[in-house]
Amino acid sequence: MQEHRLAAIMFTDIAGYTALMGSDEERAFEILQKNRTIHARLLDKYNGTLIKEMGDGMLISFDLGSDAVRCAIENQIASKEQNIPLRIGIHEGEMVFEDSDVFGDGVNLASRLQAAAEVGTISITGPVYRDVRNKSDIHTQFVEERYFKNVDEQVKIYNVLCEELPDAEGSVASSEKKKVTVRSSKKGGIMKFSLVALVFILIILSAFNVFDSGNDYFKERGWVLLMPYENKTANHNLSGSLDHLIKSGIQQSGYVNILPQSRIQKTLRRMGRSATDSLDLETAKEIAIRDGVHVIVTGSIEKVGGNYLLTAQIIDPESEIDLYRTTVRASDSTKILKSTDKLVRRIRRGLGESLISRIQNNTFLPAATTTSLEALKYFTTGNIYWGKQRYKEAITQYNKAFELDSNFVWLRVMMGNYYTYYEGNIPEAEMHYKSAERNLNSVTDKEKLWLTSLIASNRGDDDTSILALQEYLFKFPDDHDAWYNLGNSYKDNSEYKKAIKAYQEALRIDPNDDWSLINTAVIYNNGTYQYDASYEYYTKAFDLWPANKISQNHMFGFLLVKMDSIESAREHFKLMFQGNDKANKALGHRSLALLDMYQGKIKNAVKHFQEGIAYRTILGNGLSTARDRMYLASAFFMQDAYADAQKQLEKVDEISKTTYLAPYWLMIWGTLCVQNNELDKARTINRLLASRVNPKNESDKANHATLSGSILIAADSIAEGIQLLESAVRLRDRDLIKGHLANAYFKEDRSSEKAEILFKEIITGKRILGFEGQQLYVSAHLRLAEIYENRSQIEEATKYYTAYLGLIKNADDNIQLIHQIESKLEQFSIPIL
Repeated sequence: MQEHRLAAIMFTDIAGYTALMGSDEERAFEILQKNRTIHARLLDKYNGTLIKEMGDGMLISFDLGSDAVRCAIENQIASKEQNIPLRIGIHEGEMVFEDSDVFGDGVNLASRLQAAAEVGTISITGPVYRDVRNKSDIHTQFVEERYFKNVDEQVKIYNVLCEELPDAEGSVASSEKKKVTVRSSKKGGIMKFSLVALVFILIILSAFNVFDSGNDYFKERGWVLLMPYENKTANHNLSGSLDHLIKSGIQQSGYVNILPQSRIQKTLRRMGRSATDSLDLETAKEIAIRDGVHVIVTGSIEKVGGNYLLTAQIIDPESEIDLYRTTVRASDSTKILKSTDKLVRRIRRGLGESLISRIQNNTFLPAATTTSLEALKYFTTGNIYWGKQRYKEAITQYNKAFELDSNFVWLRVMMGNYYTYYEGNIPEAEMHYKSAERNLNSVTDKEKLWLTSLIASNRGDDDTSILALQEYLFKFPDDHDAWYNLGNSYKDNSEYKKAIKAYQEALRIDPNDDWSLINTAVIYNNGTYQYDASYEYYTKAFDLWPANKISQNHMFGFLLVKMDSIESAREHFKLMFQGNDKANKALGHRSLALLDMYQGKIKNAVKHFQEGIAYRTILGNGLSTARDRMYLASAFFMQDAYADAQKQLEKVDEISKTTYLAPYWLMIWGTLCVQNNELDKARTINRLLASRVNPKNESDKANHATLSGSILIAADSIAEGIQLLESAVRLRDRDLIKGHLANAYFKEDRSSEKAEILFKEIITGKRILGFEGQQLYVSAHLRLAEIYENRSQIEEATKYYTAYLGLIKNADDNIQLIHQIESKLEQFSIPIL
């Protein structure tokens, strides 16, 4: 009598059995007997019915697809242990049962599926996949869609991973503990079997030999877009907090490249979307297709009963096919971080990363980050604020995380970044960096190299930063941010060719990287003096992101000055006054003030500085306000208005009581006090500077030597002062320091050849235009003229006096020096411009 019912049909077959019978009959019978034993042991456990045995093949039915798959997994694991080359195919559908046999199109499909499967694998169809995709102990990979003979439509085929034993307690067959009747056309009767203990290490290794060679949808060094992990629970600490953990885990080795958040934000802007928009699946798919990303990884956590279920999916962004899905369970909230670590290992496996790679790069994630979910929540919230440049709110969140876990390495580094760049409080930053360094062995190997480089760079230790980044990029060559940071370190180290090469690598990975274009432009501008090339790269950056015309307004404007397009620069600076942004307006006033100082228009410069200071005061930015007041003091010196300059320096003193001034700013302030003949105040500032010098930071040491040398020279200890300034130039070859040294040589010998060489270098480079020490560039022309005049080289003296007047031809009328030079040129019988 026929019976129609829904069932899962499994075909198994020993690959190469016929050939083995012809060459080694005894060995073939041995394998066949082992195969029967394995099958028999597992059918009882999973409530399977042996329909028929066909030589080395078996046809088996199950009531549930999940039971069929669990049985197949254990079957393959045991078969690999016994060196049995088995193929398995499973299909689920309506079957026709009659006596001890089964018929129907589904049986034909299962047979053909098994025949097409590779040795050691389990192939399943879409209906079976739908039955098992939410089972936490079953993991699948999409393979392809294909036609089979006598099957009208394409069939979706999935592979089942076979490296872990399934959860037998989760099967219906196990819970019911039924007795199973095993039918066979050759062999009847009832057989009961029990599960044999397995040698786990051998099983897992043999399973990985099959599945860890990769897959069809993701290859090594491919790109992944990692979506925010969705929190479906009422526990707010889980919202966003697992993202950092999952990202750290997935990219432990160089197998996977994760699309950086900065690149996602750029693509959102190109799509006409806000960079702060939430990332839904549709948006993620568009970003992935635009940026050549191979797969999207998404997931969620939800609470079911007393358990937490953490799910991850790997999705093809073009076809939207669910390529891989896995679920892990946490029995309570204290187990979530541990379960996340397990989830990450499964995601890496699902992406095809080899076992050996996962073993070699496998740091337990709660140990590498934090064991406190609440601390992780505060940290990730702080990172969100940091990305929005809301630094005060970021440090508030970081401090809350710090109270819960003071050994969280990434947290300590981010707190160090805050105190370095936002407050300029180097001692406070150093405390956090040292704590992070003590615990670096707890993080992943990748993060260890990254953080070593980051800390060194923040300290100004470019050599250490470069070494760490070189090692990092040897292992992770597709990391855009690492190439970009390497370029920055080379640039800071004046290794310009290497810097440009690193930026080109960054642009290879991300052609829309505007900052690599900008920094290349900066090198051509201030490093190699190739102004046309600098203009070209700035233009490329502006074409990519028009907003760069504002963010790079000051630098680009003074490039135009160097290219003798002063009026174009002035118009460019005026762009900063469009809109209502007070910070932009303040910077616009600074740029115009410095341009006016360059041309000798001191009255206009004073007005712009004062207006800019008013905006800075409203904004409450102490460091920028102090900087503008120091600029303003320099402008007053040019007017011989020493009392007014004194007032500005006193204002800087007030600001220094509430705002941390790093060694560079203390050096600028101190040298201005020297210029105002306040040597006692300069010495006080220098002692403060000495207390803030990082011994690993060459710039800090150069700043200290510069101020110390300037004080000695002002006190007429010229030889000793020159020695210190020479050491400062060796530490950091900056035109500002060269200017102080050149003036010292000139004071010692007004015909000095050493001063001549340095002043010419300053004029050639034009590097300090638009920055502190800008007037050293202008005055260098005057000093060279005086040197040549003292040598009676009138033609050369005339050349530089004339050049000086050309720079300040539109200067204020009350600058007495102009009239003095004009008188000299008349004495030289040279026409005046």
